[in-house]
Amino acid sequence: MTANYILKELCRYNIGTFADVIYRNALLYPDQEAFIYKSQRITYSEFNARVNSLIHALQAMGAKKGDVIGILSYNCLEYADVYGAAWKGGFIASPFNFRLQANELDYLINYSEANTLFVGPELVDIVNSLKPRLTKVKNLISLEGSAPDMIRHDDLLASYPKKEPDVQVEEDDPLAIVYTSGTTGVPRGSLYSHRSSMDDAKNLVIEMGLQPGEKHIQINPLFHIGGLHHFRAFLFIAGSNVIMPQRSFDPAATLQTIQDEKATDISIVPTHLVAMLA
Repeated sequence: MTANYILKELCRYNIGTFADVIYRNALLYPDQEAFIYKSQRITYSEFNARVNSLIHALQAMGAKKGDVIGILSYNCLEYADVYGAAWKGGFIASPFNFRLQANELDYLINYSEANTLFVGPELVDIVNSLKPRLTKVKNLISLEGSAPDMIRHDDLLASYPKKEPDVQVEEDDPLAIVYTSGTTGVPRGSLYSHRSSMDDAKNLVIEMGLQPGEKHIQINPLFHIGGLHHFRAFLFIAGSNVIMPQRSFDPAATLQTIQDEKATDISIVPTHLVAMLA
């Protein structure tokens, strides 16, 4: 890209949206590592391309701007792809707690009105058991490998173009539905806009003095606002999110990853800290 076009390119998406953040990071920090997961190391340029392919795939499957796309999975690299596609493609991400029982998931997935559901390998069986009741879900997409009667996430990335999508999001467009916890009865969905989520990210960046290139260990689940809070902030500053593949917390592996990656940030709860100190 020549200097003559850089300002034009930087203005492609509305400032104040995560569509702009994802695209700008790809332009300004193309070789900076955005996500690290197991042996995979994805740069911001690669992340933008993955997001674009997924947006085109979702559009081809009938998803439109403002539609809800659900995620039921443990943390993984593909989780970041889905969030990125939702935020840049004008969809609304609806992440579900993988610890919920079948009847609770049945309620929340239908409550969200998601027409597409991304499913991690450990949750395939429970989704298949619920399929007759999920009448609004038209597309089932498997993460981290193949699953019967589901479209494979990696196949979508390989099959659809990486060009920029013809879609524009606004600051007040909805970005995600995040569900409450610790209340009586069923969880309640809280709708976040690009504006409120961007303010949330900026506040954490200012409070912690975060700088581009810093590295965060992602342990807290991405369905929870706590895990999502740091995830978005490090995306905002063009930092790196090291996504831990743990299905249960491994303090030794976490400490080793902090050392190996020279991480600068980790968000943990007291039980994590106790295990690490032990």
